[in-house]
Amino acid sequence: RRSNISIRRRALELSYVLINEQNVRILIRELLAFLEVVDDEFKLGMTTQISLAAERFAPNKRWHIDTVLRVLKLARNFVREEILFASIRLVAHTPELQAYTSSKLYTALQDNISQESLTLAALW
Repeated sequence: RRSNISIRRRALELSYVLINEQNVRILIRELLAFLEVVDDEFKLGMTTQISLAAERFAPNKRWHIDTVLRVLKLARNFVREEILFASIRLVAHTPELQAYTSSKLYTALQDNISQESLTLAALW
């Protein structure tokens, strides 16, 4: 079991290093799919790395916001405070997508209001 965890951790680290402008959509989509089923012990690190990669290589603001919202939704309460604040800052500095983001957050909260990070982002 321990070696299996070590292999997974190394594979994830390699995945993060491989992300660039050309493959960001594909690799982030795969990482989000994995985030949905991965053990809780990996979620905090994954949410951080996915968010940082999305910030660095986002092809556009809407994709970046959609990715951050998906991370918040999938990670449940496994989101570092600085990642939550970075997502709030992103929305604050993207006025053209604030109504869109508010609508997405409202819908996400209707599905599950118990997620602290998602609730804090929506309240902001």
